[in-house]
Amino acid sequence: MDRAYKIIKQLPTPGTIGIGVLSVDRGGTALAIAGDGDGEILARLDRVKMDWVAKNGIMLSGMEPDGCGVHGALKYKYQQWWLVYTSQQQSHE
Repeated sequence: MDRAYKIIKQLPTPGTIGIGVLSVDRGGTALAIAGDGDGEILARLDRVKMDWVAKNGIMLSGMEPDGCGVHGALKYKYQQWWLVYTSQQQSHE
């Protein structure tokens, strides 16, 4: 079963990223993907961890890409996502 989430970025102030699915790989990278996983990538977190799970959603935290430094190295900032369960179920046709 796939589940769609309303994805809300928490820092510096809460704001909705969109509605989509979550993909987390073994390397610890989480992607919020629009639609049923075949849409655009809405947001990305590296070194992600699941902080807690509640009956109404999931809280993730990790490092969000935040541009490049003067020498071209990728910069990061701490971020949290609140994933609110939706009633949308994704179908496999």
